[in-house]
Amino acid sequence: MKTSSAAILVVMAVTAAAQTQTPAPSRVEGFEVASIKRNISGTRNYDVRNQPGRVTFVNMTLRELIRGINRLQSYQMVDNGEAWVSTDRWDIVAKAADDAPLERMIVMMRALLADRFKLVTHRETREMPTYGLVLSRPDGALGPALQRSSLDCMAQSNLCGVIADNGRFKATGRTMNDLARNLGPVAQRMVVDKTGVTGSFDLEFSWNDTDGPSLFTALQEQLGLKLDSQRGPVDVLVIDSAQRPTED
Repeated sequence: MKTSSAAILVVMAVTAAAQTQTPAPSRVEGFEVASIKRNISGTRNYDVRNQPGRVTFVNMTLRELIRGINRLQSYQMVDNGEAWVSTDRWDIVAKAADDAPLERMIVMMRALLADRFKLVTHRETREMPTYGLVLSRPDGALGPALQRSSLDCMAQSNLCGVIADNGRFKATGRTMNDLARNLGPVAQRMVVDKTGVTGSFDLEFSWNDTDGPSLFTALQEQLGLKLDSQRGPVDVLVIDSAQRPTED
């Protein structure tokens, strides 16, 4: 089980009670069956799974669902002002007629939310607060935790990656542009590389927002980089309207 603001796909177990007097799950475009139920457990924990032809969300808000299936960061979501979109939690089980791959399932999930939640959204570009990733030291020197990488990620992609979890960020064979993009979810803003530094790097740094150092301090001390507050264009998804679905 996890607690997170990220959205996902999950499967709800079918109990004997659910098989008694409940209406048959409705058919939705692309899905053989789809069932939606309100989750009133009171917890923020969620479970997520996806299988060929079957996806499940357990205890997810509509906002989280929209964010997940559209592969957006939190700062790219603009709500319509209705509180339930971010507070009501739902269990969804959807099964295709065949073993549809994940990419097709995501498209079908978008159609499901439009059909059952009467969801209407649109995309636009807005001027919003962003961060510029810049060098923090007058001489342009990089910090001790940022080292030039010897890996060729084009040839050895399985060795290159990013881990960002619980105050720890580790990356292998990443460019500054990659680093900026992956810092976005951590900093809760779009981050744009403005270092002018080329090449790829291995790095690992940590921070603690309670006891210190903060993310901003850790970047400067350990990497020789800084997040500079700026404004810039950000692609966002706007929730225009939505309705609570009829449960089945």
